Amino acid sequence: MEAAQRAPDALERELMLGRARATADFLMQGGVWDDTFGGGFWWNTRHGDSEEGKPAQTNGLATEFFLQLYGLTGEPGYREWAEKTLAWLDRELFDPNGQLYRWSAHFGDLKQRKGEVVSDRFFSYDQGILIEANLLAYRYLGGDPRYLERARLLGRRIDPVFWDAEHGGYDLEAGLPQVYAVYSAWLSPSLLMLQREDPDPYWLERASANVDALNATLWDPGSGGYFQRHYVCRDAKAPGCGSGAHWVVDPEKTTVAQAWMQRSQALLASTLAQ
Repeated sequence: MEAAQRAPDALERELMLGRARATADFLMQGGVWDDTFGGGFWWNTRHGDSEEGKPAQTNGLATEFFLQLYGLTGEPGYREWAEKTLAWLDRELFDPNGQLYRWSAHFGDLKQRKGEVVSDRFFSYDQGILIEANLLAYRYLGGDPRYLERARLLGRRIDPVFWDAEHGGYDLEAGLPQVYAVYSAWLSPSLLMLQREDPDPYWLERASANVDALNATLWDPGSGGYFQRHYVCRDAKAPGCGSGAHWVVDPEKTTVAQAWMQRSQALLASTLAQ
């Protein structure tokens, strides 16, 4: 859809939108949404054979997707799917005490596919996805202030819950000092999107601090690119921890980490240039 918006001619734009529509048709008609746990999209087409079950990530991204497609086409069916997916997330996975979205709803007995468990785990990039989903809902669903307030709430919660106290960047999971380049970088565009809707300098400050921390800890000046993660040794068997080291940088490099760091820095540079 982003490529369609930048397509140089109408035919190319329609071809790209056609692919997006086909993806939407799969989500709406392909059986990956059902009434288990009161609705929601499954993580995959195997419908619940793993703890991912129906996760915040999957449903948050689906909400973003339907809202963007509604914004491009104006077709009410996409709006309806966005609204019901976000409503399911709010009803099933939002934790009013932690004021964050939980990881997933899944079967208590995976083999028998029985029972329901709502995970008590929280992941940082899930919150970034839901910041963006709520901001898109605010933009395309009539400016309802509830959506903007939910995005602000999540934005204020991510630092106290996920910011890595020793080296900076956002820990992947609450309570575990482990920062992945891809998942931490994911949050900067979400904060920048929040800054565009709500001109509070805090959002830009935190988006920038995140990128700065990742540049300081995970950039490889020797050959370029970003290492995968850094973490505090809690298990001597973890890679690099056998020597008694307290803190380790994982030297593996993944392409997705490079892509998210590139995207985050490009969006930050564009915002700072305005």
